[in-house]
Amino acid sequence: MTFFKFIDVRENSIADFLTPTFFSGKPTANPLRDALFTALAVLTKSAAALLVARHLCEVPLQWRVLAIPYSGAEAADFDKIFGNTKPFDVGVKVWLRRFDSGDWFALYRVRNILVFFLFKFSETDTDWNEMIGRFRDADCFSFEGEHLNALIGYQWKKV
Repeated sequence: MTFFKFIDVRENSIADFLTPTFFSGKPTANPLRDALFTALAVLTKSAAALLVARHLCEVPLQWRVLAIPYSGAEAADFDKIFGNTKPFDVGVKVWLRRFDSGDWFALYRVRNILVFFLFKFSETDTDWNEMIGRFRDADCFSFEGEHLNALIGYQWKKV
């Protein structure tokens, strides 16, 4: 219950929790934001696992990730752009691509929902800034840390 910031009112009367003072000092929740951040954490770990298993020689000492969730897009097939990929799961496709800089791009698609990721490993911010520039109308979020387990309950930073 703590993770989801639920307030246990089983021992209270309706009158108790209808007063504004009842909520003083209790955690506030934004269920949509919390669900988005949890989904971004899961997909980031999944993409990182694919990168480490298929392309990287070792687990990086530092992670810097840009995540851009995008919905409403048509169910486009990105195979023509990023190369053919097999479905990751039923209805889910993932594309991975290495930039010349050494940064990695990952794209998850489920129907009309897309999540773009940039895993920054290079010394330059060129790819990072270009991704943000291409998605000016979308929310861009970042994570930076040594361990991806820090994503549990992480409050993604809006870029």
